[in-house]
Amino acid sequence: MTWFEYMTSDVPFKEKENEYLFSGTIGEAMEQGITLPDWCKKYELHRKILLSLDGEAEAGFFIKPFEKNSCDMRDTDKLYCAEICYMGTLKKAEILLGYLQEHMKQSNEVELWHLSQWTHTDKPYEIATKTTIVSLDDLTAEMIYAFFDDYKSAPGCMIVQKRNCKAN
Repeated sequence: MTWFEYMTSDVPFKEKENEYLFSGTIGEAMEQGITLPDWCKKYELHRKILLSLDGEAEAGFFIKPFEKNSCDMRDTDKLYCAEICYMGTLKKAEILLGYLQEHMKQSNEVELWHLSQWTHTDKPYEIATKTTIVSLDDLTAEMIYAFFDDYKSAPGCMIVQKRNCKAN
């Protein structure tokens, strides 16, 4: 199974690093006072590592802009795209909601997407996209979490609009 979570907009997305992950060398981690697991002690200081900090891997995620049509994605008229790294917890949905509220100060609409290739099909693009429209004022972290948690049933698009609208 594979999946791809991303969003699109007419306004460029700001990159967001995962503040709950450390990516660097063992030496850099030591300089920053990060407590290292025992397995790190057998490697040299220049060895690159990726660590979850404070056990908060469930909370963190990243947003990374990418070029439109540079990967396998559904058609959109939006100019800018950004990958969202696994929205699998309510905490991540809360952080994404805050990010969207900030982003939509400059944008009127954002599309959230999830695509998956699950065991029921080897041709996910032959399945119609399940689309939901919601206003930013009505959007909750629970709605975002439920949207991304429903990745097995069909490809999905949640259109978040700045103005009030009716949800489908």
